[in-house]
Amino acid sequence: PPTPRFNDYAGYTMAAMGSIGAAFASPETKDGGEVIPSQIYYRPFNSWAPNGDWTQSLPKGEEVTCLAVGSTFVAVSTSLRFLRVFSFSGIQLFVLSLAGNCVCMSGFDDLLGVAHHSASSPSPLGDQVLEFQVINVKTRSVSSR
Repeated sequence: PPTPRFNDYAGYTMAAMGSIGAAFASPETKDGGEVIPSQIYYRPFNSWAPNGDWTQSLPKGEEVTCLAVGSTFVAVSTSLRFLRVFSFSGIQLFVLSLAGNCVCMSGFDDLLGVAHHSASSPSPLGDQVLEFQVINVKTRSVSSR
C-alpha cells in the first residue's frame, strides 16, 4: 500500500500513532500580527468515509504539550494544564484539569495513561514529584492513581 502523505502547513512538532490513525499537533505561532492557534490534526490510516480526517484549534494562549491516541480517542494535554479528549470524528468528549504540567501520555484501547507533575512539585529537597493516572475514556473514570 502507498505511504500516507500530507502537506504540513501548520508546522507540526509532535505526533502520536494508534492502531487505526495518527494525530499531529502544532504550537501557537504568529504570522505578522496575527496569532495562529495551536492545532490538532487527526488522520485515519484507512478512511472508510471521505473527509475522515479533522483539525481542531485550541483557544488562543493554549498550546498542546503532549499527545496520545487510543483505539477510540485522541487526547492532548495543554499549556494551561487541561486534558482534552476528542473522538475520532473530532468531537471534544470531555476536559479535565491536571494538577501540574504533563510529562507523558500514552493511549491503549479505551485507556489513557497520563504522567504529570504533582501540585506539590518540587519537593522540599528539590526533587520532582510526579503523579500517574490511568483514565478509562469510555467510562470517563480514573481506574488507577
